[in-house]
Amino acid sequence: MPILFPRMVVYCNLFLCLVLAHAATAQTNAQTAHPGDSFSFRPNDPLNRSAFDHFYNLDYDRSVQEFDQILQRHPDDPFAVNHFLTAVLFRELYRMGSLNTGEYANDSFIQAAHRPADPKVKQQILDLVQRASQLEEKSLSANPKDVDALYAKVVAEGYRPDTAPRDAEWGERFFHLTDPDGHELSFACPLRQRTGSVSI
Repeated sequence: MPILFPRMVVYCNLFLCLVLAHAATAQTNAQTAHPGDSFSFRPNDPLNRSAFDHFYNLDYDRSVQEFDQILQRHPDDPFAVNHFLTAVLFRELYRMGSLNTGEYANDSFIQAAHRPADPKVKQQILDLVQRASQLEEKSLSANPKDVDALYAKVVAEGYRPDTAPRDAEWGERFFHLTDPDGHELSFACPLRQRTGSVSI
């Protein structure tokens, strides 16, 4: 035992040093953060934060109501359509029992019968997908370098981009996507020039 005790002291000291170094780094980063680094929502609507909070806390009814209000205020924004679409979809999956993770702890979910999808909600989801697609196509036809519209389009089509569109220090607006075959794709356009074709 006497040999283990000095090792434990060394490990505890090392752990304490790492914790203190992490805390100091976090405090420095918080102090040097740029105002533009804070997370923002599209569309720029004050109700978005509340709607996302309700969505991520599984309060899908409130989330759907709030995203619907945002969509009413921003009917031509594909992001507003996509957010509302996602909330409606997840609320329906939750109602059907498909999001109950306890059922996937063993193979019983294979034979378990879930509630069927509500035909009206199913049609609403299909209509929202079509609406989002039309808005994104319209934006991309007017400006093929609209990285945000391209991002909204790939989200509406079921892809999960690795990053959201953001402005980079090197003068581009970009996002990353890994395709189903594992290829990493980057979509970007210069910040000073957002017309022409999107670079891949």
